[in-house]
Order: sequence, then structure tokens, then C-alpha cells
Amino acid sequence: MYDDPFLEPIRDSIAFGMTADVVQSELLDLNAVAFWTVDGLDVRYYTASPVAGTEWDVVSVAGFWDAYAKVMRVIFPLAIVAVAVIAAAFLLMQRPFARQMKKARLLEKSVAELQKKVYSDGPADSGFADLIELTSSGLSDGLTGTVTRSVFTSRLANALDGAGDGIYVLCFIDIDDFKGINDTFGHATGDMALKAVGFLLREFERRYDGLVGRYGGGEFTLLMTDFDDEAELRRVLDELTERLHVDIRAGGASFAVHCSMGASVWDRQVDADELLEQADRALYLVKQRGKEGYCVYQDEEWS
Repeated sequence: MYDDPFLEPIRDSIAFGMTADVVQSELLDLNAVAFWTVDGLDVRYYTASPVAGTEWDVVSVAGFWDAYAKVMRVIFPLAIVAVAVIAAAFLLMQRPFARQMKKARLLEKSVAELQKKVYSDGPADSGFADLIELTSSGLSDGLTGTVTRSVFTSRLANALDGAGDGIYVLCFIDIDDFKGINDTFGHATGDMALKAVGFLLREFERRYDGLVGRYGGGEFTLLMTDFDDEAELRRVLDELTERLHVDIRAGGASFAVHCSMGASVWDRQVDADELLEQADRALYLVKQRGKEGYCVYQDEEWS
């Protein structure tokens, strides 16, 4: 018979697949036994093995909470560090996020006030119109980074109204056979051509204090200002026409993209719409002549 203190955990606790009588019987037959007991939140694991040639048994008991406490003593500091890192990261992100949210709310309020001024209090001057364009959606073409058609026409009118000295020229640029590029090589390749041309035109925009916009499809408009004389203007138009021949690589193949350009020199008499129409007429003439070049509206005046 075994002492009751050893068998009490089984009698007094919930044992999994084991009873005190079975444990006693197995040990008397010199068989090892193992079992779990649950007493409330106290979970224990027992093993008992007879020692051969003796009347002794080796009994081992492992308490769940003891093992858990040992593990937690190792994990807890790491958990504290992890929580601290996460909290610090959250605080670092919270400040710039809060600043951006504040700016967005101020911007929204400003736009609302400007719109009220324009649409409720009467006609707006060009300053209000520009601010609304700047703070409204659709300011720029997402593919090329140039301004949209509506923004370009609005700013063109403002630029002419406040024009200084020097020669102003408006260029209408069209990628030749743009539909054929999309149909032959795919729209992704067509997008590459648009980006390349848009990037080049933005360079000339910066160099000559101008403005570039995507007019639609493969068409762009470019305003350049402050040329001193005809010779300088011609040099720039020649350079621009030459550089508008761009090599594109796609899918292991390469091909040349070329453009046609019509230009109109502002005579300080016509408005923005008429200037655009003049440049478009010059572009049409280039297309009739076989593309890949440029023409200045009423070119005979520069002979």
C-alpha cells in the first residue's frame, strides 16, 4: 500500500485519465505512471517510476504556475521593452500626423472661405482664382506632372494679363502617331512616352520662366517667356524640336518617339484663347507637311 499523501492529489483533484486506485495498482506492478491534476487554478504534472531492486519509487511533480513564473521572469522585461518601443514609435508618428491633419483642416477651411468669396460675394480677381486652382483637386496630371488643361488655360490668361517685357511664345506639341504607339506597344509604353515628353517640357518651363500643361491625349501646351529677340527664340525652338525626338525602350525593343510643334508668338493684342488657336493652326500645318518639325504661326512675319 502507498501512503495517502502521495495519492491525495489524485483523490482531491481532477485527474486526467487516472484514479488513485489505478496509480496504486500500476506502481505495485512496478510500472511507471504519469498524470495531470487540476485543483482550481493549480495545475500539476506527476510522474512516478519504481526503482528496480528496491521498494522505492521516484516521484516528480511539476507545477504549471512555477514554470510559468520562471518563463515570465524572462519574457516580461522583453515585453516591457517591446511595449515601450511601440509606444515611442506611436508618439513619434503621432506628432507629424497631427501636424498634417491640422494643415489639412486649415486648407479645407481656406478653400471653403475662398469659394464663398468667389461664388457668393461676387466676381473674384485672378489671385483668388489662382488660389482655388492651387488648392483644388485635379491641379496636375498625375502621369506627367504637368498641370491640367483647365489649370493651364486659366494661368495662361493670368500670365498674359500680367506680362512684362520680352517675347512670349506659346507652343502646341503633339506626339506623332501616339495612338499607333498605344495600339502597337501597349498603353504602358504610351505612358512612358508621355512621361519622357512631359519631363523634357518641364525642363524648358523652368529654363524660360514658363508653364507647361497636358492638353489631352498626346498633346501638350508650353508657354515660354522673356525672350530678348527673334534669334534667341529661334535657337530655343530649334533645340526643343531636336530634343523632342526621344528614344523609348520597352520589352527589349527600342523605338523613336517624335513630335510635331506649332508655335505662336504673342502680339500683345489677342487673348489666351486666340493665342492657343493660333498655335493649334501652326501645329496643323506641321502635320500637313509630314510631321516631325515645327512651324511658327504667320511664319512669314519672321522672314
